[in-house]
Amino acid sequence: MKLKRIKVMPPELYALATGQSVGWRFVVQRRYDSGSWKRIFASVIQKRAAAPTESGAFSPMVAHIRTPALLPGGVGAEYRIRVRFYWYDAAGEPLTQARYRLPEYDVFRDGTYVWTDSHACHHAWIFE
Repeated sequence: MKLKRIKVMPPELYALATGQSVGWRFVVQRRYDSGSWKRIFASVIQKRAAAPTESGAFSPMVAHIRTPALLPGGVGAEYRIRVRFYWYDAAGEPLTQARYRLPEYDVFRDGTYVWTDSHACHHAWIFE
């Protein structure tokens, strides 16, 4: 079974003050056999207008990953997602940022839902 893609659902991200915009991106990290984590994909930053009472209108993003779940010799690959959030002032200059590691995911195989590790899914692992 090979990992085909990882789809990350957009966050609800609100401006800190009127006239600001917000942004987000995600990074996929992989490690083999409990080794060190390496970044293998970074999405573009989606930037949208927002308000303190209205979140940015983001869309889901996808990373196409074509790596076997097991390498020769039975070495396993692990993946994790880190999401970064950005806040910009009215001129578009960065104000602050935050990052978060997503703990929940769903697994689909051949388009069929297989498993989830929680009730609140933020991204999905798609296998072929």
